[in-house]
Amino acid sequence: MWQSVAEEIGDHRRRGYGALLTEDVLRFAAARAIGEAGSGAASLSLDRPHPSLPGSRLDLAIGESPATVIEFKYPREPNEKNAS
Repeated sequence: MWQSVAEEIGDHRRRGYGALLTEDVLRFAAARAIGEAGSGAASLSLDRPHPSLPGSRLDLAIGESPATVIEFKYPREPNEKNAS
């Protein structure tokens, strides 16, 4: 699954979109790869409220409880400094 995400992000860079890559692009690539790997889109949610930390949000959650959560650390806004 992560290989698929890396290939998609690499493809964006090769096509000249590196300066436009943000955490949202990475989250969507991961959500798509997880969904296509068998979890299904219906089990995924982005930017979901954290179940036990008020005011916190989960970047990507899988399942209702949620069963799995993923926190990304990637720039949210593109700029020259973080687009290299």
